Amino acid sequence: MGMAQGCAGTGSDYILGIFFFQKRVIKHWNRLPREVFDAPNLSAFNRHLDNVLNNMPKPLVSSEVVRQLD
Repeated sequence: MGMAQGCAGTGSDYILGIFFFQKRVIKHWNRLPREVFDAPNLSAFNRHLDNVLNNMPKPLVSSEVVRQLD
């Protein structure tokens, strides 16, 4: 039995999902300041990432409102 057999989705659905996930993650990863991904350890990485995320501009419309509009 192949990996795709017996699963809810097909193998191509899985690969397509991975592709779009990677595109979204890589786009944002490349926008991070160098100090975040050059952190010497996980603790420093988390601290730098928290600082970057906390200093990002807040959206004018909440994500809940956007979901209701869709």
